[in-house]
Amino acid sequence: GYMQMTTETSSYSRYMLNNLISDLEKPYTPEGSRTGLNRLSASLLEKVPDLAPEDVEMFREGDGDATALADEYADRLQSRAEFQTCDLELIRVLIHLERNDNRVRSRALMWLRCLDMRSTDRRWIGDAVARIDDADPDRMIRSLASVMRAAGGSPLVLLIDQLEDMSKQDRPVERFRKVVDAITALADQNSNVVVVMACLEDYFRFHENEIG
Repeated sequence: GYMQMTTETSSYSRYMLNNLISDLEKPYTPEGSRTGLNRLSASLLEKVPDLAPEDVEMFREGDGDATALADEYADRLQSRAEFQTCDLELIRVLIHLERNDNRVRSRALMWLRCLDMRSTDRRWIGDAVARIDDADPDRMIRSLASVMRAAGGSPLVLLIDQLEDMSKQDRPVERFRKVVDAITALADQNSNVVVVMACLEDYFRFHENEIG
């Protein structure tokens, strides 16, 4: 995920999550059309124990009870050691992303961004309860990192760029501390999160002592 610190926000965890989901929705390679989320959801479905290729295609095309099937496939995945500590509801929603239906995809993306959702929207993704608590964006990023590690061993990488632009915003020192606190919390609580910070050296040196 790539994000520039040029925008003022009251929640940097939510800002990072929104940018991460937007970047995961972009093509994984310049010459391809599959997105990062496509690769992740496909990897999950393909790792479900004892799931035949024809069952995978039937699920993608909308045959059967999608909610019941997604629940069953998620439970099967969690029977594997690498998925046992992963967020079960996140796995279910990512499996729903494999359905070839833009209506499902739009609701899944709303859920992944921790947006409030109407009950009619939640039905498209198995009635998954929206996560709208202030701490949920941070939890979502960490949960995605855990699922990525279990699915293929890939780290979740966040590039935080242009930190020096925060000097032009209201309460720049306070905002800088909030950004660093949000980044530190992510990296400390999940070893699969890699954060790269980029800014002018003079700016960082000036604030280094202030953040301890």
